[in-house]
Amino acid sequence: MRDNCVYLGDVPCGTLRDGVFSRAFDSTRNTLLWGTHLSYRVDLLRLLEREGTHTLHANDTATRERYAVSLADFLRKARPFKSTKYGDQLALDLKLWQCKPPVGGPIQLGLFGGSAA
Repeated sequence: MRDNCVYLGDVPCGTLRDGVFSRAFDSTRNTLLWGTHLSYRVDLLRLLEREGTHTLHANDTATRERYAVSLADFLRKARPFKSTKYGDQLALDLKLWQCKPPVGGPIQLGLFGGSAA
């Protein structure tokens, strides 16, 4: 860990502050094919446990929604699988995370090409 950034080797994985691990993801690209599951590498989860992490935060860059789950709940409820690229992982459906509305509030879209007032 360097400057609150968590690394596996030389790869940055997210930030850790006051027991909260945060990472960004894009729900249009980074969820698993069998649903809206978000995954973490098992070796990262073990590192986070050793560092005293109690909460996982995931910020969706596509929708701006913010998700949170306790590390204990994630470990208890997550589905294991093996990725050919990343190795052993655990994945939890985003429906089981607490979801906060988009950062900055809802966006009003204009109808028929006009802008919202």
